[in-house]
Amino acid sequence: MAYPNSDLTILFATIFTTFLLWFVSLVPIRIAQSKHEEGYDNSHPREQYSSLSKWGQRAVAASNNTFEGLCFFSIAVFTYAFSQLSNLNDDSSKHKPVRIAADFFCIAFVIFRV
Repeated sequence: MAYPNSDLTILFATIFTTFLLWFVSLVPIRIAQSKHEEGYDNSHPREQYSSLSKWGQRAVAASNNTFEGLCFFSIAVFTYAFSQLSNLNDDSSKHKPVRIAADFFCIAFVIFRV
């Protein structure tokens, strides 16, 4: 089944990009955990977060912040997308500014997260 309309492509691509940003933000945490004097604690990794260096604790906070942003951003995009499904095939200029604004704000969100 082909994707019916490309109007939502940017919206869903920004969700995927934000997910990738969160996934990449996990790398510094794993580096900090591997540099810890006890090494990576595989049985209790979350307890190890409090004993990481300041740099490692900042990496944990940044990752948590990115994940929280991903959750709320995804909910907002899906809410917009499903509320606009009836308007996707409407080529009138009435809905075009809203679509452009939604794309702009989604792209701006991803840029500001970087």
